[in-house]
Amino acid sequence: MLQQSIEDNCWDIIIIGFNLLIPCARRTIFPLVKKQGVGVIGMYAVRSGLSQPPRLKAICQSLVEKGLVAADSLNSDEPLDFIIRDGGALTIPEAAYRFYRHEPGVDVVLTGTGNPEHLKSNIASILKPPLPDPILARLERTFGNLVIFRTIAV
Repeated sequence: MLQQSIEDNCWDIIIIGFNLLIPCARRTIFPLVKKQGVGVIGMYAVRSGLSQPPRLKAICQSLVEKGLVAADSLNSDEPLDFIIRDGGALTIPEAAYRFYRHEPGVDVVLTGTGNPEHLKSNIASILKPPLPDPILARLERTFGNLVIFRTIAV
């Protein structure tokens, strides 16, 4: 429905969930918003799934168990360890903000915290360069076919 409403030019701005684990908007939404000139506010860049290692592990395990992600594409103990190991980022939250910030089609990345130091860290991550192409390619191979996302149109 969102895709059709974007094509029908109903919105000036949409808010969309998009991150390392739910990248489907790259194929389904971003080409349309760029064509129609619709602004995109991004939410869910990090959330608990990417900031809490036990939660990330459980999410990835569930994706593997459901056959949505290949078991051999992730380390079962630290599913996104390749992002750190291959020099892409210092932390998973940093990688998540960089992934989001440099995605064509995203205009604003929401970040929230009540802690000033945490906010400074988020901003520092957003200001860093894009993740290296090999990491982006691996993320696309691993999670690119997932079609789970949430949107709010305004």
